[in-house]
Amino acid sequence: MLGQESAVSLLVALLLAQVSPALKVQADEFGECSLYGWGRAQLPSCILPEGLIVPPASVSLWFSGNSGSTPPAITGSGIAPDGSAGADQLTFPAVTAGSGTWFGRSPGYVAGAATVSIYIKGIDLFAVDLCVDRAGATCTHCFLTAEWSRCSVTRAEGVQNLYVGNMGLAGYHFADHAGGTIQVYGLTANAGTVPVPYCSIPPVFK
Repeated sequence: MLGQESAVSLLVALLLAQVSPALKVQADEFGECSLYGWGRAQLPSCILPEGLIVPPASVSLWFSGNSGSTPPAITGSGIAPDGSAGADQLTFPAVTAGSGTWFGRSPGYVAGAATVSIYIKGIDLFAVDLCVDRAGATCTHCFLTAEWSRCSVTRAEGVQNLYVGNMGLAGYHFADHAGGTIQVYGLTANAGTVPVPYCSIPPVFK
């Protein structure tokens, strides 16, 4: 059901779309209404999954790896930030500096600045690495809570591989890492230096 504020936003969006056919009503991954073609002063815009360098996909389509450690595991599922049952629960063993354990994706090399982002929350692990590499790596250490938050990392030199995990390897995040369990949703990459929201297809208004 539409809340009062969402209903008003949707009504305004639809009326404006009648005035200007160039305007389009979309919804982001949380079902929030957006207007295309009206400029920055209007509701936040979002891009369709095909506009992302790496669209979202279940962890079952990712790869896993480890070096000097034991492999990570998919240990369950959870409720995603958008209310769907689309979150994946991942368990990572502890690692010492120089070793690592991870899940990842390899979309192929994409040139130019790109931002990798993921929705993530801690179950009993409250820090994990998000890395992107291609002839060198860029990582951020995501500090987590029991609530969903979005972690991102930007690499100016382009992207080839994306990793989530305990990346204690030299050249990534060379440090000891605690082990434990997290939940993740929506690992994506988009062109540019900031993470952008992506739209559901078809749009779903809540």
